[in-house]
Amino acid sequence: MSTVIQKPKLTAKVYSSTFSPVATSHEILDKWEAVQVADNQYKITRKNKTELVVSVGDVVPNIGTVSVEKNKNLIIGKYAILTGENFLSGWDAKPARGKEVFRVRTIENKFLDVKIGDSIDDLGLISYDENTNKLKVGEFTIPISFKQHEHNLIVFDTVERGGKRAFFNYLEPDNPNNRKDGIQGVFYSPPGENRPSRFCEHGPDGKLYATAVFWPSKNKEFINGKLREIGLAIEEKSVVDEINKISLKMADVQKESDSIGFDIQDHPEYNEYVVMQGALDQLQSRLSYLNKEAWTSETFSVSTGHMMLGLKSKASQNTYTP
Repeated sequence: MSTVIQKPKLTAKVYSSTFSPVATSHEILDKWEAVQVADNQYKITRKNKTELVVSVGDVVPNIGTVSVEKNKNLIIGKYAILTGENFLSGWDAKPARGKEVFRVRTIENKFLDVKIGDSIDDLGLISYDENTNKLKVGEFTIPISFKQHEHNLIVFDTVERGGKRAFFNYLEPDNPNNRKDGIQGVFYSPPGENRPSRFCEHGPDGKLYATAVFWPSKNKEFINGKLREIGLAIEEKSVVDEINKISLKMADVQKESDSIGFDIQDHPEYNEYVVMQGALDQLQSRLSYLNKEAWTSETFSVSTGHMMLGLKSKASQNTYTP
């Protein structure tokens, strides 16, 4: 009789997406606009309403070379200028279904689900401008933010080292290695009330190191996550081990001084003790950095496994829109 091999079952998935109207990491200049006036030529209107005409390939002194990125915005050095004119300040949009349906966020932080051909009161009809990759609403423009990347944690029911087998992925548009180069590790559910769940990576020494931790939000609808590189986690363990080692040596010197009634300053190894104290101070300062500033924070939504992450059930949860 043949044995049926069961495929691992997905038990949890969390994700955090980053959106931007610019497909690169360039800094967007607020309240600047660029309008194409001829082939490869653009008129830039600065925030102060002064104007400048540039061509693709021009070099702007002290800033950089002019180019156009794939979302059709202008790039000059480290800066990006959105193409279009009469932008609605504080408004933006995200694709909801192709180039036909969009979720628009207003300046009052209200959300509107609209489709091409609809109208927004007092503003006009909605259209899609192929030349700028923006929404037009009457004579106004709304920038569209496209997904730039996604952090994605998936957890399976396979038991491994006291937790569940998991994969942490970094997904980018048009990257053929998406879901092929993810990091395998082990996921641990919260060990108690107000304790985080953890994703741990396999280190080169075979040990597990926490590189992502997750807490439920106060309303138990989203996940607050913190991420770090495994190198920082390995360094943290090394620093802790060294702190413990030095602390034990210092405690021995102090104990020996107390046992013979010496002040610590009179101990033969006092100079070494002072050196150890200086090293300990530096290590504790580094550990403070590794425990706090070395982590990056992100907000995650959960599509599967709400209860195991300490959240409300999916039926009672709102959808988080980053």
